[in-house]
Parts: sequence; structure tokens; C-alpha cells
Amino acid sequence: MMPVFSPRGARRGWVARVLPARQGPSGPKALNRKEVFDQPWVHWSGYFAGKSPMYIVEDIPSAERLRERGRTACALMGVHASDDVIEEIAEVARRSGSPIIIALDRDAVSNAFDIRDRLFHRTDGKVIVAVLKDVDIKNMNHEELADWVSAGF
Repeated sequence: MMPVFSPRGARRGWVARVLPARQGPSGPKALNRKEVFDQPWVHWSGYFAGKSPMYIVEDIPSAERLRERGRTACALMGVHASDDVIEEIAEVARRSGSPIIIALDRDAVSNAFDIRDRLFHRTDGKVIVAVLKDVDIKNMNHEELADWVSAGF
């Protein structure tokens, strides 16, 4: 079970991850329980420190891995972003003055560029797409994550 947090740290609901091997290939991967219905369904992890980058990632485990490195991340809970989610991300970015780094898997490149284009005119800072080549953030070991973050992402 993973709680879903707003940018102000309030809990919005819960996500239960289910391993596909236990349910078979057609079984559910995640079960969602939303408690706050009037807000977009995204998860915020970490705290804004100055102009440090804000990462947009696919899932809560990836966001939490970045939090361990002292970074702020927004988990989309997938690879799509509704207009409400885009506006929330833009609002937080404008308030913090942080550049945005969109770090989605290689199979979601078109979604990453779509999100970038939709955020570009709604924020004052940079919006960068960082395509993950081989390993998802949640699956990187400590050294791989440290190298990736220190390389400018």
C-alpha cells in the first residue's frame, strides 16, 4: 500500500500494487482508492528546495527513489496527464520556480513530449524530457540513480 500525497503533503488516497505474477498476466497491477475527489490524482514526493528540479515520473516507487536523493517528484500514476494534472504541476512549478524534468520510460516518449508541450506555455522555467533508456528509476541501484541525478537529471 502506498499513500498518494498532494503538493502540500495532505493524503489524497491509496494505491495498492499487485504483482502480476500472482494474479496472472490479465490480473490488476494496481488498485486505487481515492479519498479526495476534487483534486487531480497525482502523488507528490519530497520538498521543494530553492530552484532544484521537479521530476515527473510514472509511479510512486520512482518518486520515492528520487525523494531519497533529496529531489521532489510528481508521480502521474501512469504515463498520461489530464488537463487538471497539467495545471497542478504548472502551478507548483510556478510557485517554486523549479525547472521540470519529465522522466518517463522509453515506451512513453510520445507522452513525455506531449506533457512537455502542454507545460511549456504554463510555466516560467525550463521543461526537459529525460528519456530513460534501460532501467526505470524505481529499478536503478543506488549508484545508477546517483550517477543519473548527478549527470544533470
